[in-house]
Amino acid sequence: MFCWMIGNLPFSATTDSITKHFAAMKPKSVRHLTQKDNPTKSKGYAFVEFEGYDHMKTCLKLMHHSNFDDGISPPRKINVELT
Repeated sequence: MFCWMIGNLPFSATTDSITKHFAAMKPKSVRHLTQKDNPTKSKGYAFVEFEGYDHMKTCLKLMHHSNFDDGISPPRKINVELT
């Protein structure tokens, strides 16, 4: 299993919006961290896991510095880093 740390997400990001952004890469799971005192507010990062090496490699190639647009906050360039 391969895991990427996704950074620079807007505080309005949700598990669903992150899953949709990475849907083409078929992630096995998305672990989205939220603020302790407000679980509806993102901490600005998440972990996305992939089963296959090819999906993981494609994710880095296509998604690093891609524009994340959840339809709530202005689009932001996200960072994709191997954990």
